[in-house]
Amino acid sequence: MSQPRSGLIRGLVIGFIAMPVAGAAYTAAWYGFWRLSYDIRWLAGDPKVSYPYAGGLIIALVVGLTFWLIRSRSLIVPLVAALYAAGARIIASVATSVLLSWQIGYPLDVLDEHLTETLTSLPTVFRENTVFWGSVATAVIPVFLLTLLRAVRLRRRAGLGRETPPVPAGTEAAGERDPFEPAQPSEQRGAFEPLQAPAPRAGGDMFTTPPADPGQPSRPAT
Repeated sequence: MSQPRSGLIRGLVIGFIAMPVAGAAYTAAWYGFWRLSYDIRWLAGDPKVSYPYAGGLIIALVVGLTFWLIRSRSLIVPLVAALYAAGARIIASVATSVLLSWQIGYPLDVLDEHLTETLTSLPTVFRENTVFWGSVATAVIPVFLLTLLRAVRLRRRAGLGRETPPVPAGTEAAGERDPFEPAQPSEQRGAFEPLQAPAPRAGGDMFTTPPADPGQPSRPAT
């Protein structure tokens, strides 16, 4: 959350909305599946075993596609997406149980009582139903891996997670000097740097200064 526009808050909100939507998609697919003929339902084996795994894939598709479109770079989002997928599977179990009771003829005024019984029986399902946990894994694992892959790719594209080593003070990399900046003279002369020629004096040198007139006697020294 400390990184700007990481997409964590948006993932929490939109994923929370996608969780019941995925559960409803599971329930709707289950209702349509059980309205098919007996022979079609048994093409893939026992529906009580095969359909929960297929429903887990439906939840993974809905939740995973939602988080894929969010484009979040936060590494917490894959964990949140996995939790939402598990929650969608629990919602789907409760909803399908109530819908099955209504389909076999339970009156509407007792569906609330059946809903309460279904919720209280969830701990028993968690402890004993291996098919339920298999379908949860079918929903959670693809969502986690796809969302994690998406976050890592976005972070790599944005350049996050790579730190540039600091440049020591008073130094600069080769080739990074401003071409319009005048070169600074060095403070110390190198050991093999050639000496500069002395500037000529204002009075001229030995080839330009005329010699003294020998005919004039020199002034005696005092």
